[in-house]
Amino acid sequence: MVLDKSGANALALHNINVQLWLTGRMLHLIEVLQVKYLNNIVEQSHRIMKGKMNQALG
Repeated sequence: MVLDKSGANALALHNINVQLWLTGRMLHLIEVLQVKYLNNIVEQSHRIMKGKMNQALG
């Protein structure tokens, strides 16, 4: 799972992983990847489409 710098989401996933570890389901652990500027990556991925929408709307 890819997250931004949100601490609450990372802590929740860590707690889920601890519960999975304690129940013996170690093969189902959630891998957490934190990207500091994740919102910028998401915004850049649809920048071209936003530009075309603005042109179409006038």
